[in-house]
Amino acid sequence: MSLLPNALRLPIYIGAHKVGSVLPADAARCPENEGVKIDSNRVQLPHDAIVCNDVLAQWAHQLQSAGRLKTWRNEALSIAALPEASTVLSDLPLALAQVERGAARVLGILTHAVHLVGLAADGKVWLQHRAMNKSTDPGLWDTLAGGLLSAGDSLYSGMLRETHEEAGLLPTDLTHMTLHGMVQQRREVNDGLILEAVWTYSAIVHEHARPINLDGEVMDFACVSRQQLAAMVSMGQVTREAILALRMAGVLA
Repeated sequence: MSLLPNALRLPIYIGAHKVGSVLPADAARCPENEGVKIDSNRVQLPHDAIVCNDVLAQWAHQLQSAGRLKTWRNEALSIAALPEASTVLSDLPLALAQVERGAARVLGILTHAVHLVGLAADGKVWLQHRAMNKSTDPGLWDTLAGGLLSAGDSLYSGMLRETHEEAGLLPTDLTHMTLHGMVQQRREVNDGLILEAVWTYSAIVHEHARPINLDGEVMDFACVSRQQLAAMVSMGQVTREAILALRMAGVLA
C-alpha cells in the first residue's frame, strides 16, 4: 500500500519548537541561509526571529515561483509551536516568526480563525452566504463573520475587524459578547494541510442593525431559525468550520 504524499512530510522546527511540516520537494526550495539545516528528518530554521522571517519570506517566494502556492495574499500570519491535537488553548500562543498567508498550507503551520456567531434577540441565527469566488467553500453558508487572524491580531481585535469587513457591523451593534473557546481541526487538501484553531465568539445583533458586506466576500445574509439551520447543515449547505463554531456557541447540538 503506497503512502499518501502528506504522510511523507518533514517536520519544520524553529529552534527546539516544531511549527509545521512540508513535503521533501518543497523543503528543497528553502534557502540555505545561516541557521538553516535540511536533512531526511527535518527542516531546521534559525531561532532568531528576524533571520527566520527573512528565510521564510524567501522560501515563500520560491514556492510561489514554483507554482506551489494557490494564492499570494501579501498578508503575514504568525507561526507558533504546534500544540498537541487534543490541546485546548486559552489564548493565542507566543509567535516565533511570520510567514506569507498563502504559504500556510504548504508549510503545514497552525492558523487561527475567529468566528462570530450572530444571534437575533428572538434566538434566530444570522448567517452569511459565501461568495462564489472564495477559494474555500464557495457558495456555502457560514457564521455571520469570520476569518484568519493576521500577525499582530488579538482574538478580540481580529474578530472585530472581520465583523466590520464582512458584515459592516461595529461594536455598538453587538451586545452580550461571549468567547466560547476553541477547537482544533486538521484537513488534508490538494495544496497541503489545513491545521486550524477555530475560536468562537457569540453576540446578539441589535434589532435595528442589518449586516452589509464591505469586502466583496459575501453574497448575502440570512436570519434563520435554529430548525432551519439544522436542516441546512443536514443538506451540506454550511461550512465545516461554521458547524464547529455553532456547536461551541451552543446553537447546534
